[in-house]
Amino acid sequence: MLGRTDDEPVELECPECGTVFKVPAKVAEKGKVRCPRGHEFAVMGMLGGDGDRRGS
Repeated sequence: MLGRTDDEPVELECPECGTVFKVPAKVAEKGKVRCPRGHEFAVMGMLGGDGDRRGS
């Protein structure tokens, strides 16, 4: 995650209920988050990676 600090908020949308919420980048990087309504989901691949698109 180039250009982000660990405390910078990342905006996510829960795939279960559609709630949009923010969590610190360091929390999202752990791979799973819980939305304010209690749904837990994986965020791998949702954070944008490092921008390396070789082979695309």
